Amino acid sequence: IIHLIEETDFKTCDETFKLMLKEAILCYHNEIAFYIKDNLLSEKVNQDDIDIIGIENKNYSFYPNEFSNRSKKLYDCIIQDNKNMAQFLLDQKFIGLSQFENCSVIDKLIIPLFIKQIDDKSFLNCSSLTEISIPLSITIIGANALYGCNKLKQVIIPESVTMINSGAFKFCSALTEINIPFSVKKIGSQAFASCSRLKEIILPPEITTIAESTFEECFSLKKISIPSKVTSIEKKAFYFCMALRQIELPQSLNIVKTKAFCFCSSLEKITFPSSVTVIEQNVFERCSHLNKIEFEHPSSISIINPHFLEECNEFESYVKQPYGDSLTFIHMEYTSLKEICIPSSV
Repeated sequence: IIHLIEETDFKTCDETFKLMLKEAILCYHNEIAFYIKDNLLSEKVNQDDIDIIGIENKNYSFYPNEFSNRSKKLYDCIIQDNKNMAQFLLDQKFIGLSQFENCSVIDKLIIPLFIKQIDDKSFLNCSSLTEISIPLSITIIGANALYGCNKLKQVIIPESVTMINSGAFKFCSALTEINIPFSVKKIGSQAFASCSRLKEIILPPEITTIAESTFEECFSLKKISIPSKVTSIEKKAFYFCMALRQIELPQSLNIVKTKAFCFCSSLEKITFPSSVTVIEQNVFERCSHLNKIEFEHPSSISIINPHFLEECNEFESYVKQPYGDSLTFIHMEYTSLKEICIPSSV
């Protein structure tokens, strides 16, 4: 038809071309529709009119992606047996913003291999979801992607994933274990917060920061090893991890920030490597069973901020005291402190 129009002296009015445009969309001849829209109309058709034509005729591949992704959810299309719209959304090769948000009918999901991205809030509050398999094509898990999936018990994360964004698994309270592949280089804040049954997790070696509240309120977490490249443990990283008994800090660590281990009531002992320079305030607040802190020699620590051991009721002594140039602001109210060694450089 396009060749016919181009090669013949086809004279007609805009109204006729508009009718042809509508028929092209109706019959899924999108190449013809675009050609008519771009070349044969003296006044370009309003995009909203084209959207309406596309919607009326279910030719979802013709009207703009941003319109469809903003207005339609994939699981709604599946439930309503709207195959055209479902196929269009899948053709975008990512599970878009909130596509399955608040879906209560899906319990197990295998994401197709051609999907490249799981966007923010894709499966937020999917209250029946128990298992999800993520394909090798996925590289990023969006913010709050599986937030509130409180029946989710099993997640398979492939080696292709490099980033787990903020809140991705927050409030996945049935999750007991998760294997994070070595390919992951960044885990966002609150990524596993309130995963209350998570018992153990192995972090990938390329992680450099334990972000704010990453494991906050992981009440069942008993053991974790911090990767050797981590330089910072951020605010409330392990806040209220009441079952945490053992944690190994790497030689790369420089700073431990406010309330990082606050309310870790099962923690009894911790050793700071010589690389640590700053311990911020309330780091061990209400660690009620903490009784010993060791500083490896020679220590680089120069600042221990106020109240870092507040209400550590069983805390008795420092051993292997720090040898930094200065040590300032030690405040140990409500502890059972019996002995402390202050270096001569203070």
